Amino acid sequence: MEMGTLSEWIAATAETLAVIVALFLPYYTQRQERQRRKKRFKKIIQQSLANFAHGDLSGRDDFQSFVKFSSLLEIDEDLLAILQIGDAAIDLMGTTSSLTQQQQQQLIELQQQLRLV
Repeated sequence: MEMGTLSEWIAATAETLAVIVALFLPYYTQRQERQRRKKRFKKIIQQSLANFAHGDLSGRDDFQSFVKFSSLLEIDEDLLAILQIGDAAIDLMGTTSSLTQQQQQQLIELQQQLRLV
């Protein structure tokens, strides 16, 4: 039994590496995209909660639409957990034109929960 030439060994190693990359690259890119989406969702909800806690309710309708549509389309557990915090904020604010001190404090608590997700 012959060991083969160095060029055959290099070719076999390159083929093996190509197969490994072909198998795991889609998983890696999907994971990276999911991490980017999670970061983007957290940023949107974090900024909105901060605005709402300071009494700026001007973006409430857009925020509500974002949370509702994203919740319907999303299947990732981590992203749904982030969206549930946004949904809790929507329920907390209701349809009032201004927030009480207690509501503002609860929004700050939701921001803290979001940091833990």
